[in-house]
Amino acid sequence: MNRVIDKISQRLDRSGLVFTLITENLPEQTFAVVDFSLHESLSSLFRLEATLTCKTPNLVSQKPGINVADVLDRNAAFAVHRNGQIERQITGMVTHFSHMSTGRHTSHYHITIQPLLWRASLRVNSRIFQNQSVMDIVETLLKENGVRNAIAKSY
Repeated sequence: MNRVIDKISQRLDRSGLVFTLITENLPEQTFAVVDFSLHESLSSLFRLEATLTCKTPNLVSQKPGINVADVLDRNAAFAVHRNGQIERQITGMVTHFSHMSTGRHTSHYHITIQPLLWRASLRVNSRIFQNQSVMDIVETLLKENGVRNAIAKSY
C-alpha cells in the first residue's frame, strides 16, 4: 500500500496538484489525503468526505495512532494546492471521524467535514423575534451556533 501511495504522491507532485487536510489538535503533516468527495449545492450546507492515511506509530501493536476525541467536533481545513499555491480551501468542523484499517506501516481513516452552521440542523428552536432587524436576528442565530463574525459587509 505504501508503494501505491508513494506513486500517487509522485504523480501529484509532477502535475503540481496536492491535497492537504489539517485538524485543530494534530500536527499539520499528520494526514495524507487518499481520496475525497465534496458535495455542494445551492441553499444547502457543503459536505466534504475524505479517506486519509497516516503512519502507524506502534508497529508491534497495530493499533490506530489517532484518538477519535482529538479530531471529532474540531476545526479542520482541506486545501487544494497547485504549484505551491492554494487554489481552493474548505474550512469547517469534523462531524464524523472513524478508523477504517491499520496495515504494517499506515492507518486509514474516514472523515467528514461540514460548516459550523451544521450544528443548527441538529435542533428545532421555534421562537418569535420582535423589534429586531433581520441582520440582528441572523447575527443572534449564527452566534448561538458557534459562527462568529460571519457578517463582514453591509447588505
